[in-house]
Amino acid sequence: MPRCATRAVRTHDGVRQIEVFQAPEVALSEGIPDAVKRRMARVTRMGLAAAMQAVTDAFGPQRKGIYPKPERIGLVVGTAFGCLSMAIDHQDRVLTGGAAGVSPSIFSGSIHNAIASQLSISLGIRGPMSTVTTMEHTAIGAMRLAFDWLNADRVDHVVVVIGDELSEFHSYMMANLDVARDFDPQSDACSAIAGEGMAGFVISRPDAPGVRQRHCQITDVRAFAERCPVGQRYFVGCHGGEGQWSRHLQWIRHNAGTAVEPQCHARLFGSMVTAVAFEILVGALLVRTDGCRTICVQLTDHGEPQTLTLG
Repeated sequence: MPRCATRAVRTHDGVRQIEVFQAPEVALSEGIPDAVKRRMARVTRMGLAAAMQAVTDAFGPQRKGIYPKPERIGLVVGTAFGCLSMAIDHQDRVLTGGAAGVSPSIFSGSIHNAIASQLSISLGIRGPMSTVTTMEHTAIGAMRLAFDWLNADRVDHVVVVIGDELSEFHSYMMANLDVARDFDPQSDACSAIAGEGMAGFVISRPDAPGVRQRHCQITDVRAFAERCPVGQRYFVGCHGGEGQWSRHLQWIRHNAGTAVEPQCHARLFGSMVTAVAFEILVGALLVRTDGCRTICVQLTDHGEPQTLTLG
């Protein structure tokens, strides 16, 4: 779980103290060489930890890669910003040191596909691999891609990792926002708080071999939803932006014809573009417990609706 902390941010108007939800440092498997760990961006380490937990949950502890057929396992990484902190570090070194300050390892670790590359090598995945970087469409888009691979019988399982890190860029942006004092994503006042985290999933075909346990089933993914599916429970990807709550509430009630009050768990991890990934994670765990059909909804700032149905 992220912890609430305070970060000093230098702005044009001086240093400001902002509250942030910061993920704890993760301890990676002993099977990963220390030299590899050191070259990983922080967001990559978070993603690998989330992926390893999801894989262990789905298949059980394995010593040699993922069971049973690594060539029938795909990997999708969804990130709106990628290894932004490492990219900023790379640029700072170039600006201050010129060509002599360039670090090949930092550069290679700063590109968006570095996360997926390092995860696939560490997990022994040999199937298709892709990185989805489409801002507010990232989380649902990553799930849609994995869903399509399974339906096309390209793979039996897809490891999906979605999220972002808290970077200097995000901290500066938050320090310059005029936000309400109390963080409340169910308010129309801007109450965003800087946050970070990665959510890990294993999505499998219904007849796929090797799965130890299943929490629920994804029955539908709509990257551009014309209507809101009808469900017993709605989770929304609000992260405290101005007017977000009312827009989600209005769209769900108008399109689904229901007065069911949606829920939001953004206060658990802060404000992230990929926030709906955590709504999907919470929904999957709850569906396993109570079986309620759950609809995860995210509206972009331009009003484009996306939905994912769990049952």
